[in-house]
Amino acid sequence: MTFDDEHPADFDREFFELVDSADGGHLIRADVTWLLSGWTCVFGSGSRGIRPGRPEEGCCSNGAYLSGAADRARVDAAVVRLTAQT
Repeated sequence: MTFDDEHPADFDREFFELVDSADGGHLIRADVTWLLSGWTCVFGSGSRGIRPGRPEEGCCSNGAYLSGAADRARVDAAVVRLTAQT
């Protein structure tokens, strides 16, 4: 697929939403259109990154963002549960 074959940013997309069973106030929303697309990450396969002078980071220079203290606590709790198999 070339850039010219891609859809415009505002094309119709399909989303799936569900409520987290452990936290009724937490809505999980997945972009089904993207999940079912043929997109693949090029990390390690030619991407020169998005920040000058830091090509080893690929397009992941920005990393993940946390939305606050509660989000950080959830991530910390999940990390504690990680094992060598996960």
